[in-house]
Amino acid sequence: MEQIITFISNAMAPIISELGGVAVMPVVWLILGLVFGIGWRKSLTSAITVAVGLAGLYLVLGFFLNSITPAATAIAVRFGGEAPLDIIDANWVFCWGVGYQPVTVLAIVAGIGINIVMLLLRLTKTLNIDIFSDFLGQGLAAAVVYAFTENVWLAVGVAVVISAYRLLLADLFYPVVQRYWKIPGVTFSQSGVLEWGLLSWPIAKFLDLFPGLREGRFNEEWVRKHFGIFGETVFLGVIFGALLGILGGLRWTAVVLLAVNLAATLTLMPRMISILMEALIPISEGTRDFMMKRGGSRELYVGMDPAIGTGDRGVLAVALLMVPITVALALILPGNRILPLGDLATLVFTLQFAVAFNKGDILRSLITSIVLVIATLYIATAAGPLVFQAAKYFGMIDAAETATTSCMFIGGQPYWVVLRAMFGTP
Repeated sequence: MEQIITFISNAMAPIISELGGVAVMPVVWLILGLVFGIGWRKSLTSAITVAVGLAGLYLVLGFFLNSITPAATAIAVRFGGEAPLDIIDANWVFCWGVGYQPVTVLAIVAGIGINIVMLLLRLTKTLNIDIFSDFLGQGLAAAVVYAFTENVWLAVGVAVVISAYRLLLADLFYPVVQRYWKIPGVTFSQSGVLEWGLLSWPIAKFLDLFPGLREGRFNEEWVRKHFGIFGETVFLGVIFGALLGILGGLRWTAVVLLAVNLAATLTLMPRMISILMEALIPISEGTRDFMMKRGGSRELYVGMDPAIGTGDRGVLAVALLMVPITVALALILPGNRILPLGDLATLVFTLQFAVAFNKGDILRSLITSIVLVIATLYIATAAGPLVFQAAKYFGMIDAAETATTSCMFIGGQPYWVVLRAMFGTP
């Protein structure tokens, strides 16, 4: 078994790591186009357009994360520096490193297998092509399980369970993705985003009970109508950037730069999504025609990286507003031990369904997001020691290190409650 794991790791891991989603996904897209019979020309054009769209999207997203992270960290340090919070939020890259292990590659392969089996048995309609992001979900969980048990089969089994329920959630939330983001034939398939749809849904239904909230009127159109020129996207970016910079105590030059950068992000991100849409439509139509010819009325969804959901201005606005709110919650919640730092910028992923289920209403989305963040902080507090001990096991952290390091984004997902119950307190 160790030889198999080593072989798979040596063969696949470097390729996946070096190419990343920008190169891997277009290759898969080309294959899908050929399989679903849209022809070489359309398939190749669509695949290249996907590569261009993803490259642009990741470029703008990276620009956004790099711009907001210093301000978010400054806010956390400025207001949380004296708080007795002993788990450091290093950010998702740290957890990706913990989850990038030989056993993880085997778990990812098993996840691909269970996807194929579930499609053949008609247990799911989602074909997940977001393999690169799988290292952040079931990959990290498999690595942690292996670090505590050294049992390959148990680690892979946990990953397969996560993969299976994630596909079911991708099916469940496909109508929401279509209704809110309007991305043809696409659903989101990444762990760390889907799970919070399960909580966002009942909260949104609960808010429907209250007059004044059920109408969902505090959306982007309402902001533009009532705030005039200051409600336009570019000015909202400037306002958000300036507020975050001031809260972080940044120099005035840094505040100005952050304001301009966030204005650029809110303007450019939707345009990158429009490029991706051009590539998605031919494959979506080809998939529909293929399934109608061979499977009757059966549908097939393509599971993709929810990074494409970050192009929504409502998601970006709520994520930015939640940065200082998340720090405040971390300071006042009894029993919370994690200090949000590196993963504050990734709220743009965590809160996507909070916005979608509330149809872009800013006030409702903020109320829902506060509940989600509270749950995230408590789960990340419970999961932190597990991730930290796994990092020690794999040699990422010195064995003598005592300062607990984890990540709020992936370390705060609901299934970590089960893993913590399995292994107790490390």
